[in-house]
Amino acid sequence: MPVNLIQKIADFSQEDVILASDANLASRRALTIDPDKIQAGPNGEKVVRSGVILYKIAGATKHRVGLRANLAAAVTASSTTSLNLGDIGKVYQSKAAQYFAPGDVLKVLRPYGSLTLTLTWDTDDTLTVVIAGQSVTYTPGSAVLATGAATVAAAINASPIHSKLVTAVASGAIIYLFSKSRQAHSLAATAATTGDGEVTVSAALLAGNTTIGTIDTAGVNVTAGTVTLAAASAVTLPVGAPVGVEGEPWGLIVGAHNAAKFDTDVAGFTGGAVYGDRLPYWDSEVAAALAQIYFV
Repeated sequence: MPVNLIQKIADFSQEDVILASDANLASRRALTIDPDKIQAGPNGEKVVRSGVILYKIAGATKHRVGLRANLAAAVTASSTTSLNLGDIGKVYQSKAAQYFAPGDVLKVLRPYGSLTLTLTWDTDDTLTVVIAGQSVTYTPGSAVLATGAATVAAAINASPIHSKLVTAVASGAIIYLFSKSRQAHSLAATAATTGDGEVTVSAALLAGNTTIGTIDTAGVNVTAGTVTLAAASAVTLPVGAPVGVEGEPWGLIVGAHNAAKFDTDVAGFTGGAVYGDRLPYWDSEVAAALAQIYFV
């Protein structure tokens, strides 16, 4: 019978969190993390939270934790300099920004592209989307472009075909498509409308390895949960876009840790039963790398 592991994090002004059970816990070797890349809290603590992912940085002797987040506010190219990285979990009060540092190069973590609805659409008009050669026809169902885009995005995420390939996020009349892997899928779309409704495809392939910008000196605000770029964002992105710094998912950290006070050698688990809705961040690439971790 699995026994829940209660992570004692009261020392960090947080409540106890039941994150995982001891069923099938498996561990890789520890990595030495870089405490200088973790932003300090009000009492000087540099907290590695339960459920944070440990990342191996290629060519480095010290490694990182966190490093990935979903945008909590939209970003506009050539205009936005402050990125809101949001909270790190449902049960925590702290921010994802605490695991980022000045000089970090932020990227869109997965290849992505977009479909933009324009002109006049009727409720019976259809949109045929082809991703990686797989074609599905959707009905936006509204003359309001933002409503139609939201309907199509939800339908893509519910599609037994396209949901295996991408995650769709609607923002206004734009449907953003983020690959669920590092694969830059082909992308095409056609509109069948009774009026002049059209769809514009960003490119024939999802764009990969896209840089957003570099975090400026003193550019991390842990209280606000934001990072400030040295120059305006190079791209436009919606709320929910996956952003972060390159690193290989190495393990799931189960026990909370103060890197300012204790040893910086940290072990990450590669398997076990975890409450998925209590994790600070999770995506399909992390899931593939830590394939023996399952949610309960």
